Amino acid sequence: MHLAVITGYVMASLFALCGLFNTVQFCIYGSYANVGDFIRGLVIVLHPLAVATVILILAQLLCRQGQPRTIAGVMHHRHPQKHPEPTRAGQGITPRKMPERYFPIPEETPASAPAETNPDTAPDTTQEEAPEPEEKLQFFKLH
Repeated sequence: MHLAVITGYVMASLFALCGLFNTVQFCIYGSYANVGDFIRGLVIVLHPLAVATVILILAQLLCRQGQPRTIAGVMHHRHPQKHPEPTRAGQGITPRKMPERYFPIPEETPASAPAETNPDTAPDTTQEEAPEPEEKLQFFKLH
């Protein structure tokens, strides 16, 4: 495989040099009457450069095809993979407490009591009924 890659690089180099020399020679000494003749001649002269590009790409693919196997084999023998031991359920893992609300709603503050109250006019608070809890609107409910 190494011989094929080296041969590919040598062939690509030779084709590239031939293509470059032909292109320079065509541009300097070429005789063309119109744009159509120039384009036709340029395509013919650039053909070796296209072949060099294809050979170079094939040589690179050949290198990359053999590369992962050798690197994987070397790395496996040098450093064997260490797998962490899985943790068992309930050991060292403490569940997080979820918040009651994601967006806190400020509690309403009660109005301040008047400074002086007359005991005769004050309402009887001995039998105070528990106020019904109002369901507060929340953006996300967690129940």
